[in-house]
Amino acid sequence: MMGYDSSSLHLRDDSCRGVIERTDRSYVTLTTTPANGHCGTYRMVNQTHWTYTNVVYLSPQSNSTSGVLEYAVNVSCSYVINIEGVLWLPAQTFISEGNLTIEGSSIYPVRMGFFKDSSYTDLYEGPEVWITHDTSLFVGISVQNNGDNQVLLVMKRCYTTMTSESGESSSYDIIKDYCPAVNDSSLSVMENGGSRQIRFQLQTFGNFNNMYLHCEVHLCNKTTNYCLPNCSGTNQTFTTEGAQTESITLGPLYSTGGSGSLHHIVNVDLILPDIVT
Repeated sequence: MMGYDSSSLHLRDDSCRGVIERTDRSYVTLTTTPANGHCGTYRMVNQTHWTYTNVVYLSPQSNSTSGVLEYAVNVSCSYVINIEGVLWLPAQTFISEGNLTIEGSSIYPVRMGFFKDSSYTDLYEGPEVWITHDTSLFVGISVQNNGDNQVLLVMKRCYTTMTSESGESSSYDIIKDYCPAVNDSSLSVMENGGSRQIRFQLQTFGNFNNMYLHCEVHLCNKTTNYCLPNCSGTNQTFTTEGAQTESITLGPLYSTGGSGSLHHIVNVDLILPDIVT
């Protein structure tokens, strides 16, 4: 823009400045993270979306004599308020990531995070999470949608260990071979393999003062497989041809107070994201 100094381009926080890139033509790039307070970003919330807003400023050249005033333009981006929208925000740090494939098809990125309540809108932030022994912890796992409606999500195993090593011998199984691993009335599997969501509820992780959560998940093509596990004790064919299992690990989670054991409700969800930008 004539009369303006491109090197002055900045956000509301003037320390967040643009980067000039020169190829066949010059342009300035401004990058920021959607997080309240970052680079002067504000977050507004309604019933359905978070909206992050900022202002881009461009100052006139110092030697300009044309009476050019500082140029300002409002910028914003919106995200759906749900588990998917939260997990796929670029600002999230305390999450686990992996990739799923099925039958040689495209890659489906997957993420897991710990949430503070059943609304799945407020993630715990790292690098560590501390909870009291009676705190309810909610865990969410989201697979990024690539538009394939034939793909369902299945959890094969979910367990805890005291270290980040998934092969640790002292583990506590929650789900094993697609079904509850313990005879506990507090453990309830609501969905597994019947949709693009997986949910289960648990009240005991075992006698750990700290823990890592490991969940083995995979995709299932409903047109060529029977994807719904049968945990009622009756014989039933369960096929997972072409499935590639991914182990996702998140932690550490520390327990404070009480007897030192972790005793809380856990809800786990695997859902495809729907992010609005």
